[in-house]
Amino acid sequence: MDRNNLTPAEAAEILGMKTSSIYALISRHELAANKVGRNRYISLSQLQAYIDERGNKDVVDCRYAG
Repeated sequence: MDRNNLTPAEAAEILGMKTSSIYALISRHELAANKVGRNRYISLSQLQAYIDERGNKDVVDCRYAG
């Protein structure tokens, strides 16, 4: 895959989160992602938009994370 797109695991590593938390954000439409077949990909611009929207919040809602 092209380096402008990240897997949920790669996005989780960048954000310091669990992969399951990324999937939870995607399912709650808090983080945009593209679906290609059965896979999800997050573009760098989508990740940046999430970071900008999140602002300086230090707490991440992990209620749906496993």
